[in-house]
Amino acid sequence: MSVVIISAVPYLGGDEIAERVAEGLSYRMVGGEVVETAARERGMSPEKLAKAVHEPLAWRTMSSRDRVICLAAIEATLWDILVEGKCVCYGLAAHLYVERVSHILRVRVDGPLEQRIAAAMKQEGLSESKARKLVLGLDKQRKRWVKALYKVDESDPELFDMVIDLENEKPDAATARIVELAKQRRYRPMSYSRKLARDCALTAKVRAEVVAIEPGAQIRAEEGRVHIDVTMVSGGDNKAALLEERARTVAGVTEVEVSAVDDVIARAALSMR
Repeated sequence: MSVVIISAVPYLGGDEIAERVAEGLSYRMVGGEVVETAARERGMSPEKLAKAVHEPLAWRTMSSRDRVICLAAIEATLWDILVEGKCVCYGLAAHLYVERVSHILRVRVDGPLEQRIAAAMKQEGLSESKARKLVLGLDKQRKRWVKALYKVDESDPELFDMVIDLENEKPDAATARIVELAKQRRYRPMSYSRKLARDCALTAKVRAEVVAIEPGAQIRAEEGRVHIDVTMVSGGDNKAALLEERARTVAGVTEVEVSAVDDVIARAALSMR
């Protein structure tokens, strides 16, 4: 009941590799339908959720706050699926927030730029120069998106358990290696890793519930007990009470503790205006 999360640069066929891995493991394939499910569960627009995942920050058609709220909804829905196991996930940036769980295999698929440009030319009907501009532009946008929202460099191999370079390996061989690794004992769910997955799922659900109140809230959940750390400039008591109230509405939450710290610097700045 392991989980495989596959991330790939654009125009490299990462989705096809993910589908083959799912077939090889007899696992469920998880992708864009999670956005539809999250929208339905939380009464949100699926178009808005999809925009939060795919639209570049530079377009500025969505506020940072709204984007964080949308991503929190998607993460909460996806975690419900990850807890069940036996799935291959592609295209939802899940590798950026599952680093704590040992039975989740994170795979990065990379490849030569020229190969990707050729694929873009074929798929989009573009000239070589326009395809190059498209691919490089997508890479730049993605790097900025990940850095701004998750504070990491997605090209860092430490984020992954396996990095595959299609310059030196055919897709079929890469698929076989992923399937083989996913079957190894170290990626089998154990009692502790299952507990971590459940805790992460509850953390995500609480975050999705309270993020609109305080987007910067730091949340930890363990066996039903939830701790929320938040820095506030004013109205700390009222906001802390509201955070606790909303967190308690989440199924599985048994205790809630909110630690509100006064942002002295921000308060001083406001008083000087």
